[in-house]
Amino acid sequence: MARSFDVELHGQVIGTLRESESGFVGFKFNDSYRRSRRRDVLGQAFVDKLGAEHVGKQRELPPFFANLVPEGELRPFLEQRLGIEPRDDLGLLALVGHDLPGAVEVRPRAGASVATTEDHESELTDVVTPRPLTDADEELRFSLAGMQLKFSVVRAEDKVTFPVSGERGDWLVKLDSERFPGVVENEHAMLSWAREAGFVVPACQLVPTTSLQGSLIRYAEPGVNALMISRYDRLGSDRIHQEDFAQVINARPINKYGNVTYEQLAILVQNIISETARDEFIRRLVFMIASGNSDAHLKNWSLIYPNRRDAELAPLYDQVATVAWLDADGKAIIKPVVALKLAGVRRFAELSSETFASFAERIRVDTKHVAALVHDTLERLREAWKRVRQRRDWQLAAAHEQALAEHWQRTPLLAPLLERRA
Repeated sequence: MARSFDVELHGQVIGTLRESESGFVGFKFNDSYRRSRRRDVLGQAFVDKLGAEHVGKQRELPPFFANLVPEGELRPFLEQRLGIEPRDDLGLLALVGHDLPGAVEVRPRAGASVATTEDHESELTDVVTPRPLTDADEELRFSLAGMQLKFSVVRAEDKVTFPVSGERGDWLVKLDSERFPGVVENEHAMLSWAREAGFVVPACQLVPTTSLQGSLIRYAEPGVNALMISRYDRLGSDRIHQEDFAQVINARPINKYGNVTYEQLAILVQNIISETARDEFIRRLVFMIASGNSDAHLKNWSLIYPNRRDAELAPLYDQVATVAWLDADGKAIIKPVVALKLAGVRRFAELSSETFASFAERIRVDTKHVAALVHDTLERLREAWKRVRQRRDWQLAAAHEQALAEHWQRTPLLAPLLERRA
């Protein structure tokens, strides 16, 4: 049985996601949205294609919606717990569709089936439906897109809980990782460093897992920290729309490390927003390198729409010093490269001022202007590092600090961070 869902933006139905009998899912805007003279923006990929049907590959959502679905190790965890068939993008989106990133919601159409995917080539006539959800499973609907186990939650004083019926989470809680122990302290430190250096960063705080209430506690290891991050796409009861760069360029999640360069993204930011935003993007590239972050792929950059129509760069998020985890031989567990090519370079050890000179030429910006941005950002980061390490909430492991220091020594661009380092 084919399924269909209403797509809402800021509480207004703007179109329909519909599954065909052959397993293809398409999205179309409705007439009222297309005809509106002051329509809210759903995504840059749709701006000039309002009349088209946007169809994903078989059993996949169209890219914009596919990028809203949890991925990585989180996905099979949710599929198993919620009774969703593997690869049923639409079924999983339907179950988490009320508290998605940004201002988009996906809801069952009146009278429509909300079953999970059938085997369309079988002769079964019964609709395959999810097993009944327990209270704990119901709360997993607040899991958000991404690799790490994280939930949209409500915070009241010192207590952190899942939203109750009708509520939306206004905070994220990220839990520590068995594979990458200390990741929450690491991310908190990188976000704090970025804020100290003048970048826009959402409010964040380390909290003991004893702060987690109800069934949240079952997903956390006892005796460790969780990371609370304010949702920048929520403002009181209002939603601020956002889309990540994979959505912006209509890329499937599997292609988030794809054939796109940071130069192309810089030009994209300039064309969609402004030259000032492009310069901010360049500063963020410098921080990405300084923090040893190998995971700044397409889904870890976003646009937000505070006035619903004009895009701005979203605050920094998912900032982790991935160079910090080493194996028994002292080698990086995660390959020490940037996620996308930067002026043809991927390896941190090959990034230098010459790399950014080439980058400037490729985006047709004065090389001296870019060099000044890089120099100023490194100076700010060096001074901010001295200050942020004195904060009472600084909990970055000594081994991670040492790994960062060694990363700075190996990366020619980062020599200024070693000068007069405290």
